[in-house]
Amino acid sequence: MFSDSRYFGRSILTGVLAGSVSLLACLLASVPVGLAQAPVAVDLPVSAQLQSASGSESEKSDVVLKAMGDELARTMKSLKLPAYPLPYFGSFDVTDEQSMQITASFGALSSRDVMRSRQSDITLRVGDKRLDNSSMGAGLGMLSQRGSLVLEDNYDALRRDLWMQADRTYKQAVESLTSAKAQLKYVNIEDRPDSFSDAKPVVSIGRGVTLDADLEQWSKRIRALSSVFKEFRSIRESSVVLNVRVRTKRLVNSEGTIVKTGETGALVFVSAAAQSKDGMTISDGEVFAADKDSELPSQEEMESSIRRLCQRIEALTAAPRAADYQGPVLFEKQAAGELVATLLPSVVCARGDTGFGSDEEQKLGKPVLANSISVLDDPIVKSYKGKTLKSGWSIDYEGVQTRPLRLVEKGVLKEVCSTRTPSQLSKISNGHNRGGSASPGHLFLSSDAGVGLSGLRQKLIEDGKKEGLDSVLIVRRTMPSFLGSGSSRSLDLIRFIGGRGSIFGPSVVYKVDIKTGKEELIRGARIKTISKKNLLTMQAASDDAEVYTVSYPTDRSATTIGLVTPSVLLSDVEFAKPQRTTELPPYLENPYFEK
Repeated sequence: MFSDSRYFGRSILTGVLAGSVSLLACLLASVPVGLAQAPVAVDLPVSAQLQSASGSESEKSDVVLKAMGDELARTMKSLKLPAYPLPYFGSFDVTDEQSMQITASFGALSSRDVMRSRQSDITLRVGDKRLDNSSMGAGLGMLSQRGSLVLEDNYDALRRDLWMQADRTYKQAVESLTSAKAQLKYVNIEDRPDSFSDAKPVVSIGRGVTLDADLEQWSKRIRALSSVFKEFRSIRESSVVLNVRVRTKRLVNSEGTIVKTGETGALVFVSAAAQSKDGMTISDGEVFAADKDSELPSQEEMESSIRRLCQRIEALTAAPRAADYQGPVLFEKQAAGELVATLLPSVVCARGDTGFGSDEEQKLGKPVLANSISVLDDPIVKSYKGKTLKSGWSIDYEGVQTRPLRLVEKGVLKEVCSTRTPSQLSKISNGHNRGGSASPGHLFLSSDAGVGLSGLRQKLIEDGKKEGLDSVLIVRRTMPSFLGSGSSRSLDLIRFIGGRGSIFGPSVVYKVDIKTGKEELIRGARIKTISKKNLLTMQAASDDAEVYTVSYPTDRSATTIGLVTPSVLLSDVEFAKPQRTTELPPYLENPYFEK
């Protein structure tokens, strides 16, 4: 990595200027370059494959797919600036999304909306697979062009929108390629990976999906769930949100891939907060997730879970304040699920390598976890011990068929989740592109150490004794990653391992007295850092693996997914005590409880 950031900046600036001067006239033109005429249909290999593919006649005559294929073929044949090459690869991705969201608080609806959108993501690569417009961080990551398309299945209007977006993408691509070539005149990079890899074309035309959730029925149910908070005087704020989403995704590329698939998901997330006498805000949440709204838990089950949530928060308001702490911590059950979802993806996913600042520590055959721990990945499997695993896929967002991976065996990194962008660890894709980056599917963490949860608790106390501590900590719950306090973990995970600042919000934490083993609930504990050495010293229970619905920070598709993990013990976690400044509770109580 360059130590002189000024030289690095000058080399980038030189490349950008070199490309900008030659393109300025075209970029300022009011008419798209190379395609000033109105779109006209051309002979298309994609169209022929579409007609010969399996599927019903209505699926094979999909107007959106046909418009995508026709305009992609014309783009690859004719879209060319003078002195610059045609794209060597192109892909058009169109996502139709319908969603329904209902929000209620304290027995009344706050909002309810049904929305529909159609978005395109167009990728054009100029140059060749060794060096193209994505290389060297060219174009500041602007490899693709995203935009909105008309909602109606109107062939001419769809072609028009795709035409304009492809034109903008191509202009960005040739400018970025010029910049990348200019940079290579000033720098030398050893073992620079190629820009793109080969993949076998896939033709898979499935059914689209439509939103069929009952707005009126769910409005009644969400209103009723929010009414449960009327039973608890101490709860200051509360909210219940239903989000049902369906996506029909279409992808065509210049290699002959044609994919149409449907994705569905339903979430009910509940959040609540109260205040202790000293003004500290205590918050926690519950999440119910399924692939379809009809598969969500019953009304009675969700109401019972909300009551338990309120009882947890009430107990926390009366608990003593946490103190600063550094030492071993046991993450049990749901807290372990959130921890693993935050920690593992950065370890088992190929990292984009632009040639600058690649991570030399990530190597196959190197220990990355404790030698008793193994990690499998399988986006295809749908259940674990009779419990459904949410989401998953068989074909990823680049149109590559996925396969199960043995990521870590007895602590050693064996392979990584990869996309078609080569890295030092993976030259080809194994079907794990989610929203533009490598991400795991269903992760399965297991341990062969033969230590159960009770053994981990005993080990926690023993480690505390060795460090001369009076007490150790057990985290039993954290706020789910997609409920506010966990949103920060969608940022660069460098902040997580060895970084500073809160990572995700532990909500239920117990202090365990080392001499007596007595547990005491504490409030306000905040995780500051988790040392990198924990990856090699982590221990996992062998008898309490469960399914949890989580959100990976590496998955940019905004999709929750199932994960299987037991409880885990980390040797060195730093907690900070609560902030000193708090806002005092309201002087008057909720008027509802004065009746």
